[in-house]
Amino acid sequence: MGTDWSQAKCIGNPEIWTDDLTSWKERARAKSICRSCPVQVACLEIAIKTYPSAGIWGGFTYKEIANLRRNGFNTGQKIIEREPATIIGRPRKNG
Repeated sequence: MGTDWSQAKCIGNPEIWTDDLTSWKERARAKSICRSCPVQVACLEIAIKTYPSAGIWGGFTYKEIANLRRNGFNTGQKIIEREPATIIGRPRKNG
């Protein structure tokens, strides 16, 4: 059975997923929406395989995805099961 992309939370909100997310608040908002999305794992797996050059994918920026690939992560599920901040090497900010 395939992924039901119609359930993606970014549907109808493409402006929050573009490369124009300049503030950390905008990126944090987009990432939080991704992390509660039912297709997050599938989205992240596509990004890992396709090397995106912009945007937020599966709750990670394209730069974070490049870092994940360099560190040997190749499946979205393994990444999602861990604390995202520990994977990308930065402590999570509170608040």
